[in-house]
Amino acid sequence: MAESDGPVKGAMLISHTHWDHIQGFPFFAPLFVEGNEWDIYAPRSLNSCLQETLSGQMQYTYFPVSLDAMGAKLHYHDLVEGEFSIGDIRVKTHYLNHPALTLGYRLEVDGRVVVYICDNEPYCANTCFEGKQVSSQEQAMLNFVRDADLVIHDAQ
Repeated sequence: MAESDGPVKGAMLISHTHWDHIQGFPFFAPLFVEGNEWDIYAPRSLNSCLQETLSGQMQYTYFPVSLDAMGAKLHYHDLVEGEFSIGDIRVKTHYLNHPALTLGYRLEVDGRVVVYICDNEPYCANTCFEGKQVSSQEQAMLNFVRDADLVIHDAQ
């Protein structure tokens, strides 16, 4: 992006804060550009807020640049299961089955739907689809992805 393009306002959706999902955060160059503004969304933790978690991985012991060194204005949003909007995009969140609090995201805009689900483990392993009744957790997941135009699913 050329400097003449002006500041960027963006949003980042984080599924959960395991290191393999946040280690790239301090390398995302637009976060260091003054004038840029970012809304960062992630599941609410049981013992720390999103800003503390991201700052923790950038402590001097682990990383040479602190969170405070980023030039962009950052807004942190600790989420629970529910719905909210980012501009014209309707975002629905759904808890996934993973050892950390993890959210899947359903993005709806202009009649199109994209669902992003990562590190999700089936609640009932192989038994759900062997002629047995689907569990209520699996049914909720099926409802969450229903009628999506694109599903991005990474199973743990």
